[in-house]
Amino acid sequence: MFFVLAMLAAKPLAAQDSLRQSAVIMVPELPYTFINKQANFIENDTVLRNFYKKLDELRSGKRKRLVILHIGDSHIQADNFTGSMRRQFQQQFGNGGRGLYFPYRTAKTNGPFDIKDVNSCACEWKSKRCVFPGIPIPIGISGITLQTSQAAQIDFYLSQKDQTNRFNRITIFSDKSAAYTIQPEVYDVTNAQYVCPFQLQSGRNPFASTYTINFPIDTFRLNISKTDSSSEEAFNLYGLYLQDTKAHGVEYNMIGVNGAQFTHYNQAEYFFTQLEALKPDLVIVSLGTNEAIGLHFDETALREDAASFIAHLQATFPTTSILLTAPPDSYLMRKYKNANTAKVAAVEWQLCQEQHCAFWNFYKVMGGYGSALKWKRLGYGNADLVHLLSKGYEVQGQLLYRALMESYLNYQSH
Repeated sequence: MFFVLAMLAAKPLAAQDSLRQSAVIMVPELPYTFINKQANFIENDTVLRNFYKKLDELRSGKRKRLVILHIGDSHIQADNFTGSMRRQFQQQFGNGGRGLYFPYRTAKTNGPFDIKDVNSCACEWKSKRCVFPGIPIPIGISGITLQTSQAAQIDFYLSQKDQTNRFNRITIFSDKSAAYTIQPEVYDVTNAQYVCPFQLQSGRNPFASTYTINFPIDTFRLNISKTDSSSEEAFNLYGLYLQDTKAHGVEYNMIGVNGAQFTHYNQAEYFFTQLEALKPDLVIVSLGTNEAIGLHFDETALREDAASFIAHLQATFPTTSILLTAPPDSYLMRKYKNANTAKVAAVEWQLCQEQHCAFWNFYKVMGGYGSALKWKRLGYGNADLVHLLSKGYEVQGQLLYRALMESYLNYQSH
């Protein structure tokens, strides 16, 4: 009835007897001569044992889905680094579904390429990133919020290359208000209209409305109706969670905000409260660049903010493994080497030891002090000498995935 609109080269590590229960673990080739291969390992990786145990359960069929959450800044928002990680995990362990998404294009900012969103009406949206705490709009699960005071519609659709990420459950994170009603809709081609064949499920999260449909879809319209035209109350949209209830494998979620620092997430009013709904088995944190390139770098403030952020995560997910990654090397004003990044990496490593987190020192793996210029000259780094190009983030994803898989195999052998 309904018509819905629209690996990298790898080689196996040495096979071990304990891994013969399923496919041999594959890791990407590392043909790059400009990296520090000896530094590419996970430090303090014993804290990941619980996560690795769950990987074993996933591979043996005792577990249906394993959830990874990756939080960061502009290195994450475009989903190049995290997209590389998602592809590799899902190729090896199965596709557990697409997961969290925010309507970045409606917010007039950059985002992932595998899902598109279109503001399909004349509605005016305001948006706020968590980096602007003075703007009176609350921040929730995505670190970005969309706000409107009128009826609105947003269309969401998967790209044609990502049809494996179809979904049959949609969780919408928003304010629940008597002044607005929300519902997802799909297009009925027979009657040429949008209809709502979804069932609303009850839940305890005060911000989450979950809808299910009995067949997989790749597009839908989010319809926001204003039931009280006299109300001056605004409607806040915090994000969407797209799941396939029949999927088996890894679900890799990303939350990235341009310009974000540890303190911005700490100050976000509903961030950790809404985050509980994801129930991740591993949280990866990639922050520190914006502290390092700030005009007034404050090592003490960085330590306090990062420690508070980790403590918030551990309070929200007391049994979840946490991995911090050091930021890449960067330059100041495109011409001065930045010594602060090494200080950020040192602070993060110290906190990982104190607060029982794993650590991956990408700053050192990248080549350390001044290496951003080399990455740029080789075509992997951005001209701003802060960010990488998409192929550079692909390499970063290969490196972290390999480090994790080598750590996992080491866990398997003991």
